[in-house]
Amino acid sequence: QKLSNLQRDEAAQLITRSAAGMLQYQPSAIDAILDLTFGHPYFTQLVCYVLFNRLQPPSTSTVTKADVECVVDEALEIGTGALDWFWEGLPRSERIVLSAVTQVTSQGQAATEEQILDVLHAHQVRLLGTELTSAPQRLADWEIIQPTGGDSFRCSVELIRRWIVKEHPLSRIKQDIDLVSQRATRYYNNARDAHLSGDLPSAIDDYRRALAANPHHSAAQLGLA
Repeated sequence: QKLSNLQRDEAAQLITRSAAGMLQYQPSAIDAILDLTFGHPYFTQLVCYVLFNRLQPPSTSTVTKADVECVVDEALEIGTGALDWFWEGLPRSERIVLSAVTQVTSQGQAATEEQILDVLHAHQVRLLGTELTSAPQRLADWEIIQPTGGDSFRCSVELIRRWIVKEHPLSRIKQDIDLVSQRATRYYNNARDAHLSGDLPSAIDDYRRALAANPHHSAAQLGLA
């Protein structure tokens, strides 16, 4: 089921009501939280959880914008499990595009398709034309990125952008792709040898392994067919 981000006033209520009587949030602190989370329920609650643990009375009773910035790294560390789950659920092309967007933007900035292509080219990462066309739209449908007009997109949730910059830069994705490609090639070569020798059951198994490693391996698709 799709769970959309909260509207700004709803998210502000989630922030303030949960700690009513214990913490007071300055308006700039609320804005800073929502700039980080875009009203995403989980990430909004995550930031507030870390703030509450750090600032609950008797240490202080007022949350400032500076306090919010101070807890970002801790929030990302606590949220690692959910962030890993989010990342693993993305298809390959969506991961690549999202990493490219985060690499050429800072908070609130948008990336054009030309910038995305340039950074992919610089890292020698290739996407099929259909992948480059469809991946941004799917990410927008899932509210992970936002169209900003023309062919430009920006990350919806700043916390996710910062985490991807740190944990999944394009250089690391390129290494993962290379490893996957090597594994797919190995399986394909085994399948081709079995195919030529007439061992069709083994060939079918290894063609399928090659495609599991790289669904876009056209030779393995043809061999399996």
